[in-house]
Amino acid sequence: CSPAMGKKRKLDEDEEEQPKGRKEDKKTRVANFSEMSLDRLLEREVELAEEVRQKQKELSDARRVKPLLYGNNEARQMKTRQLRAEYAHAEVQREIQRRFKAKEESG
Repeated sequence: CSPAMGKKRKLDEDEEEQPKGRKEDKKTRVANFSEMSLDRLLEREVELAEEVRQKQKELSDARRVKPLLYGNNEARQMKTRQLRAEYAHAEVQREIQRRFKAKEESG
């Protein structure tokens, strides 16, 4: 009985290592906006503004098709994606404002 359990554990360990590799392949954007150039920040601000509008539209379309009910995981996930886009957009806007303010103060 115990050798089979040992093999099973070994298989479980191998399975746990694979998702870690997948996370590295995951498409991610640069989240540290203070390291971006101003031009790239302005581009990213436009991209995020469009993404926010798209997420809001998706959420409103989904709510129109399927009314919001308690436990509607789809709507909850869409709202979370919308909020993430809004937070990133606001952060980019703050960084742009901070840089313009720093330019004004320095001359």
